[in-house]
Order: sequence, then C-alpha cells, then structure tokens
Amino acid sequence: MRFAKAGMAVVAMASVAAFAAALMPEFRGIPASTRISGSSQPVPAATPAAAIRVNGSQPRIPIAALKLSGEVVGLAPQSTGLAVTVTVGGQTYLATVQGNKYSANIGRPSPLDMVIVEAKATRVHYRSVLGSADRLRMLAGSDSQVVVAEHSSLRVSPYSTALSWLVRFALGGRDAASVAEFEQAMRSAANRDLETVAYALSAAASGEWPLPAGFSNGYQLLQARDAFRNYVEQSGFQLASQGYLFAQQDAAPVKSISEIPDRLVMIDGVPYAEMPLTAGNLFLLHRKADGSVDLHENKPLVDPNYAIGLDSDGVVGLQPNGAGVRTYDRTAPSPGIIQRTSLGHSLRRLTLGQDVSIWAVRSVWRDVDLWNPGATPVTLTEYRTLSSTALAAWSRSDGWPGTPGLRRTLPWMCMQVGGLSQSSSLAECDYVKHAINSFPASYTVEHGWSVDEQMQPQVAFGTEDFTWSLDAAQGVLRIVNAQTDTSFWRLAGQYRSLGPVLYLASGRDDTGAVQTMVGMSLTMVEAIDSLPADAAVGDWQSGYSASGAPTYTFRPFEYLLFRDSNGSGTEESRTHGLPVTTFPLNWTISNDGIYDRRITGQFSSGSRYVGSCVEAFNQGASGCASRIRYFKPLLKTMDRYYGIEEIYTQTMYAPPPGQAPSYSNYRVVSRPSFYACKNGACMSGFVYPGSPARVAASLGTLSMMAGAGGMADSNQGVRRTTPGRAAIPRLRYVADISFWPRGHQSERLRMSGIDDASDDCPDCGGVAKSKAPKAVSLMAWLSARNGGPQTIAGSAADADSDVIPETAADAADDKDPGSAGPAGDVASMPVAVRDRVPLEVGPDDTATQRLR
Repeated sequence: MRFAKAGMAVVAMASVAAFAAALMPEFRGIPASTRISGSSQPVPAATPAAAIRVNGSQPRIPIAALKLSGEVVGLAPQSTGLAVTVTVGGQTYLATVQGNKYSANIGRPSPLDMVIVEAKATRVHYRSVLGSADRLRMLAGSDSQVVVAEHSSLRVSPYSTALSWLVRFALGGRDAASVAEFEQAMRSAANRDLETVAYALSAAASGEWPLPAGFSNGYQLLQARDAFRNYVEQSGFQLASQGYLFAQQDAAPVKSISEIPDRLVMIDGVPYAEMPLTAGNLFLLHRKADGSVDLHENKPLVDPNYAIGLDSDGVVGLQPNGAGVRTYDRTAPSPGIIQRTSLGHSLRRLTLGQDVSIWAVRSVWRDVDLWNPGATPVTLTEYRTLSSTALAAWSRSDGWPGTPGLRRTLPWMCMQVGGLSQSSSLAECDYVKHAINSFPASYTVEHGWSVDEQMQPQVAFGTEDFTWSLDAAQGVLRIVNAQTDTSFWRLAGQYRSLGPVLYLASGRDDTGAVQTMVGMSLTMVEAIDSLPADAAVGDWQSGYSASGAPTYTFRPFEYLLFRDSNGSGTEESRTHGLPVTTFPLNWTISNDGIYDRRITGQFSSGSRYVGSCVEAFNQGASGCASRIRYFKPLLKTMDRYYGIEEIYTQTMYAPPPGQAPSYSNYRVVSRPSFYACKNGACMSGFVYPGSPARVAASLGTLSMMAGAGGMADSNQGVRRTTPGRAAIPRLRYVADISFWPRGHQSERLRMSGIDDASDDCPDCGGVAKSKAPKAVSLMAWLSARNGGPQTIAGSAADADSDVIPETAADAADDKDPGSAGPAGDVASMPVAVRDRVPLEVGPDDTATQRLR
C-alpha cells in the first residue's frame, strides 16, 4: 500500500480506517458489528460523498476520485481495437487505453458497489471482478489509485474471465453482490474447470485451437455450454491445458512466509452453499515452530515435512526434509507395487482474497517399481487448482456441544491391509456411529457390514473401542483407537447436530513408520427412532453427488429411483446428451434401513435383469450379480434425511452338480449421504423419539441427483464410463482366495473364479465365457487383466433446520452463515488392484461384541 507519491506530501495516519473516518462523514458512528470480517474499515450505508470541514476551521477537503490502472493480457497477435470499460453499481466508465494498459477514473462510488472490468478486442472478450469499492479504496491509500501490484485482479486475462464465469455459474448465472459472496463462490470455481476454461479462452484467442464456425471469440463460445463442452472434449485438449495456470502471468505474489497462517486448508472445488460430505484434492499445510512445514494430503504419506522458501516471483517452494513417501498398487500398464516419493511442491497464488484465495500448485514425484528393481524411476508432475482458507477462520471452536452421551457419526480410521504388497495403509475404513460417553472409554455402534454372507439384511453388530478428548478452546475432538489417532475440526455451518468436519489422522504401518492423512467428511447426531414399512415409498432426491462442485465442462448426471408400494421399482441413469438407461429393482426395509437391490443374470444369450439369483440359475444362467444400495437414516432436517449409505456387490456362479455356488462379496463404499423427500409416504413415514408411529398414505418416485462423475453404477469399485456399462453390471474374474471377514469397507467375504462379459461389448451383454478355473494364477490373471485409471467422485450437501433441542444461546449461534465446505470434485487416480481384485487377506480381528 502506498501512502505517498513523488511530488506529494506524506500524509501521516494511524490506519486507513482512521484516514477514511477523518475524511468521510458517512464512516462515522458505524458499529463494529457492521464491519467486514478481516478488515478494519467499516461498512457504511450507501450515501453520497461530501466535503467536510476538519476541526471547524480548515478548508473543505473533497474526497479524491478513485483511479484504477491495470493491464489486459492474453490478447491475440492480430487483436485490434482494444476497449476497456469499468462497471460500478450499474454505472459504466470508459477507460483510457495505451497498448495493453488501461486506466479509469470511477469517481466516488458507494463503498459496497462491486467493480467489474471488461476488455474487448478482435477475437477477445475478457472480464475481471475487482471486488467492492471500499476494498479498492482501502488498497489505494493516500493517492486514491490502485495498480496491479496492489490488486492482481486489475490484470484482465483468460484466468480472470474463467474465474468470473465460474463464479457466475455457481451463483446461478449472476454476478456476486458482495465480496463475501464472491469468495464463497470462489471455493466452487477452484477446480479443474478453472484451468480448462482459462486455457480454452487463451487458445481460442491465439488460434491454437480454432474456434467453431459461428463464434467470434472464446467468451461467446463459453456461453454456449454444449458447443463449449464439445470444444474442450477435443482429443488432446485436456492434456494441453495441464499446467496452463501455473505458467501464466496471473499471480498475487506472496511477499512473506508470515502471510501463510499456521494451518492452511487447500482444496479443490466445493459446492456453493452446501455442506461437504467428502473431498477431492485436499492439503493441510501446517507451519511448525522449527520453521519447516508439514503438507498433509488426502492420501497416506510418511513424514511429509518440507523446508519452505520464497522465490523472487513470490512463488512458495517446498523442498522435502522427510521421506514424503507412500506406496500404492499399480494396475496399468503392468501390475506392480509403486513407491512414490515427493520431490517438492511449488505454490503460486493466483488470487488473494480477504478470507479465500486461489492457488495453482505444481507437485513433482518420483515413482519406483518395487517389483522391478531394474526399471528406471519415473518422474511425473501433477498440477492442481485449489482454494485456500485458514483453518482457524473456517473452523468453529464450539463445534462439539453435548458430546457425551450422544451417538455421533464420524469416519473410522484404520491401518487397512490390502493390495499386492499385503502391507497396511492408513485409510478411512468405515463411516460409523460413535457412542461418545461421558468418560473417555467409548466404542462404535453397529460397526461392520449391513448384509450377511448371503447378502441378506442384517444388523451390523460389531464394535470397536476408542478413547476421546476435547480441546474446548480450539474446538478439536480427538479420537484414538488401537491403530490410529485422529483430530477432528468442525467447520463453519448453521447446525450443531449436523455439519462438515476436517480430520487429520496418523497411524503406524507394518514397518513402524508413521503415516498421516487429511480428509473431509460429515458428522451427525442420531435422532431418528424407527422407520415404518411404507416410509421408503415416495418422491425423493439424493444430493450426494449433486452436492459436489458444479462442473461446467462435464456432462450433468442424474440418477432417478422409482419405488412402488409392492417392493418393486425402477431406477434411471440420465447423462446429458446420452440415452436414458433403466434398471428394474426390488426394495425392502429391514432393521430401520432401506435396501435397494438390482440383480443381473448372465446367460448364453447375454445379460438380463432377474428377480433373484435362484431364479437366474433355474433359468440356466451361468452367473449372477447383485448390487445393493443400503441407507440408514439417522437425522432429519426439513425434507432431508441424513444417514449412512453403503453399496454392496455380489457375484455368483452356478455350481457343478452337488456343489454350492462360488461367490464374491464386496462393499464398494460406506459414507455419509442424504435423501430429500419430495412427496409420498416418506413425508410422514419417519418417527422421532416420543412421537407416535405414522403410516404413509401416498405413492411416488424417488429421484437421486448426481453431479459429474458421481453415483454411476459400479461393480467391485470400478466406475462405469459408458451408458451401456452403466446399464448391465459386468462380471469379472477374481482370484480363488478365502479369508476371515474383517467388516471394513474394502474387504470381501469370499472369492472364487467368476465370469466376465467382454469389455468390447457396448451393452456388456456378450456371450458368457466358460467359468474361470479354480486354480487361477494370480500373476497370469493380473498380466492379462490389468486395468486403467478410474474416476472417483465425491460431494456434499446442506440442510434446512436443526433437530436436536438446544439452548437459546445455541440456537442463536446457529444462525452463523453456512459454509461451502469441500466436497469432492471429480478426481482421477489409478485404482489399486485391491479395488478390482479381492486381495485383502489378513488375520481375523473380530471385535468384542456388546449388547447395549
């Protein structure tokens, strides 16, 4: 900030706020409660500026007009006729342009007016949101002029345009009305879309990727969503865009390491005004007392400690002090155990906000194939676009009220055995109710699978012991079990009984090394007492995947579920621009949970849906596949029912005469989710403590909304990527291995050789192959059946009311603004072999049973 210019007297002041108060009468008498968070400058009413007399005798001093000076980058070589305008609260000002530089005098705008710059030239239409006039006035200092060095958003570019557009998209097609709203939506915009859109605008301007016929610039193309999607789906486009943002001029340089808070959450896109259920890319940067930093990721790492530095361009560099290593199973191009070691990270800040900033992150890794010591190590680079928020600003210190005596859902962390290496790895193994007692020794409730070995409903009766402690000052709940130590922070939100959490977990692997992992999830307090038989009938909407960050460039996906009162129904998979696929299903309610089952038989003529595997085998099927979606409602907020959702699959094959069928059971996922009842029996079907049972009266449909890449049909953890593959579950070969069930989410109960429809068959209904031999060679199978990268998605949702009785003080405090927490934007990563082949072979760790 400048307080003097050459040829001007130095104005001494204690603060910008004091200076403004001395000059602007409308700033006087404003209570502290009306000030913008993070700023010392008050927010006045929008009254005209006026000259005032200082100390009753001095000349009248007018408030200086605010002047903006910036630049336009990303112009095409043949661009001519550059024109720049500045819009402030509906008033438009024409800027003076020299080359690619511009300046504009915008007078004395009302402090809360948002300021937007727009630049147009041949093949170019860019825009940038600068924020509110009062923030610009604060940045301007005594000379009332703001330049790029003081506010990077004065650089109008493909990046600033992409950010502006994706914020508008998150807000339903309008510009933000305030800085707070803009920054909230920035969390949504900070995803893979941001780099894709920015690169597309630049490539269209330069002619690197020619515009389609009928479009004169990239911004015009951007507004035609289907045409723009086709543009970015061109072969090689996404690969070419990777790293674009990191390499551009756009930057809000870091001037000092001290600008970085002690704990900084860095995360990719989250939904606007929705609570997170999970997260995609997620970092927690922790500055330590010795000057180093830990950079925890949402994948297990050993010793992720780094030396931190700052280069001349204001880019933060992290160089490994520790191991920064993890081991994972590779499925392609050949099976192997890969040891990945960090070679460092570079963090380039693109936008500096008051509470939320945006970064382009470059990470470099070295992969070593432990199964092939002679192989050359591979160096690879990853690029991410992330928003950042100080954890202290995002979390709430009072996030765990009434903790003792409640049953509260949280992720259950464990050291999970799996994969080719058979080594343990830190993982989110379950999502389960925790009985948090008034004394430290507590235990989980209904821990394990909600189906038995025959895939029939059962109460999960397992428990796991843990101890807990609460740091009330910091709002940190600590859960310690036999394998892991996890700290949970409640993130800002409206409700105490329901809300997003960030966790940092640690645990020792088989070598004794400590692995750490950060993640995002949801916590809720159990409040639903029982579930009548008719409660599942009605019109529903599920928001698990819909609550992910809105993705402008990916095709919207919708999942619908229609239930009839007789226990039958249908599901529909709808992907924008592709045919609708319909699935028949049957459903039941058992143990206060809803079970939806889809069953497919494999016949010589192809795959078709059947009522049961017994029916399929009686009709001559060679194989049968079942998929079960289980939902246990725990808490209601208005029309939403939050709870635990699990997905199970089973594959079976007709046995030789006199033998039992071989089968493979697998829990695909255990996670928080919600369903919103829109009409029908579900409107009155759920019963609360102390309430009489209510029987539903009407029928309807259940609709499940899913975002890009979300809630697609899956079998053995592998996401389908085409409509045909979503239509019919495929059957796969697995190894003939048996082991004790541990009950964690990625484990199978028993495995045998099973059939597989052809991967080349568009509808997965090819002629069944002969049964795989029982003595299958695992390595031969892996060599023949290695897979490629799969897409994993997650997301989040918000609620409309609380259900837990609270004190008046609690209720009043719950009115704090909801926060768009992280939720999983689409993240692509290799799926471990254990996600395609059941290899989790480990000792029995059956927990002590409790009847409570």
